[in-house]
Amino acid sequence: APYRLNETGLAVERVIATKAPPAGPTGVMEQENAYLDLLRSAAGYRIVGGTLAVIDGDGRVVLFFTAEP
Repeated sequence: APYRLNETGLAVERVIATKAPPAGPTGVMEQENAYLDLLRSAAGYRIVGGTLAVIDGDGRVVLFFTAEP
């Protein structure tokens, strides 16, 4: 998905996924949809050390990533 980034702002645009159900376990598609919804809500970010926090428009951390060594 395309995104826009500046010093504190983050916007993820046109997040899309296939409609075909995954061949994996039950609930995987629901998890994917929930993740994509959170990604769409991104309005900002913070990086501290090896971690990235994605923040929504209300200032809540909605996604959290840790770098692998």
